[in-house]
Amino acid sequence: MQDDGTEAPQSYLRLAVHGSVWIECQRCLSPYSQHLDVDATYRIVTTEEEADESLVTGLDGAEGSWTMVV
Repeated sequence: MQDDGTEAPQSYLRLAVHGSVWIECQRCLSPYSQHLDVDATYRIVTTEEEADESLVTGLDGAEGSWTMVV
């Protein structure tokens, strides 16, 4: 069963970024290493109505979870 209670398959995109990047400090212009730890899941929908339903039913409220309209 899917998030919306249907048996039909739904498309999701998972983005995971773990590591460090060197960036420049905006204040002093010195380089420093910034650690990244991102793990996000996106539900792919085809209409604004589906996206709005996800927000209303609470499918989107979890940390690191968003809905994308394609």
